[in-house]
Amino acid sequence: MKQLEAEIRRDPIRCALTGLLGTLAIGGLAFLLTIIVIGIPFTVVLLLVTVVGIAMGFSALASELGTRLPVLRASRKTQAAVLALGILVLLIVQLIPVLGPMALTAAGFVGLGAIIRTRFGTRPREFPEPVSASGGGF
Repeated sequence: MKQLEAEIRRDPIRCALTGLLGTLAIGGLAFLLTIIVIGIPFTVVLLLVTVVGIAMGFSALASELGTRLPVLRASRKTQAAVLALGILVLLIVQLIPVLGPMALTAAGFVGLGAIIRTRFGTRPREFPEPVSASGGGF
């Protein structure tokens, strides 16, 4: 979650664009896998992983929103309270007639983009140390 929140905080526009392109790619891949009869189980798995990724991204975005709101005192800011506050903000935004669905779609793109950019929140691997040229026998 911390890596997802950091990615959303660092570059939300790139996350949104990555999420938009990822949604188009996942939709195209799901369509192509559905055409091939053998690919239908893979399509189900792909869509299930996508839904889980969007849910993770939404929770990271809600946590980031809850952290930025100055509603709770510093002593009362637990992770659960921050997440609940962020989800409450997203639910209130959803109630706005035209802007609400557009904002939630954009939030979904940001969340999915953060998931894609961080590879489901995994830590990036460090580059291995180069092997020195003087230590070999070749």
